Amino acid sequence: MCYTSASIIDNIKDNFCNIPERQQLAVYWYWMAGNMSKEGVVKDLQAMKKVGINRVQIGMIGEGQGVPEGPVKAFSQEWWDILHQALKTAGELDIEVGIFNCPGWSQSGGPWVKANQAMRYLHCSKDTI
Repeated sequence: MCYTSASIIDNIKDNFCNIPERQQLAVYWYWMAGNMSKEGVVKDLQAMKKVGINRVQIGMIGEGQGVPEGPVKAFSQEWWDILHQALKTAGELDIEVGIFNCPGWSQSGGPWVKANQAMRYLHCSKDTI
């Protein structure tokens, strides 16, 4: 099949404006310093689905780092309830969810990590004889 420059550009424009269902679109979904609610995560996910986003990575950032803090503390019962609502809603909307390993701007630590504990690697190996 032969394509002209104009048809390629038209195809790109069409796919940009009308995202094919098969296209996997992912975003980082930052939960900022406890500023979240069950209603908010449902609305966020519905809006993401509406524009074709079908994968999210939840990261918690800002707590104790100068961002105006909301009422929900990380890992509190309310936080777990909101996470449960987010996962349930994402499942209903067919949105895949990943979650960073801990709060912090780098997703591998936070302000509680002392300098002599920073930048460590976890290594696992298995020897078979």
